[in-house]
Amino acid sequence: ATTFETPNLQITATFLSGLLSGRHRSLWLHCCSPAMIEKKVRQVERCLSKGMQKHFKSIPQPVETEKKSMHAMPGFVWLIKCIYEMQESRIAKDAMSKLEVDHLKLTYCNIGPVECTALAYVLQ
Repeated sequence: ATTFETPNLQITATFLSGLLSGRHRSLWLHCCSPAMIEKKVRQVERCLSKGMQKHFKSIPQPVETEKKSMHAMPGFVWLIKCIYEMQESRIAKDAMSKLEVDHLKLTYCNIGPVECTALAYVLQ
């Protein structure tokens, strides 16, 4: 099973992304060195960036007369939620700078209020 098919892993990754956010990083200081915390943050950032790049590469080319569009699939939404939990605008800007579509379709991703908030944050 891939990570996108494992809800418990997705929930855990989203939770850890939030814990590694700047607003909660001080909670780690009693058990980890600042250098170790920064290393973990960079690892999560790389993982999110690679996941987004992989997702963007899977977007099919548009039909010649149509604009390029993308369906926001559950795996993409999960990555967006992790980026939102990190609250690092730099990560969001980097991810979205590589998104080259004219339409983002939300039909197949079962998006709710939390996902809408995360998507709005990242798209800004």
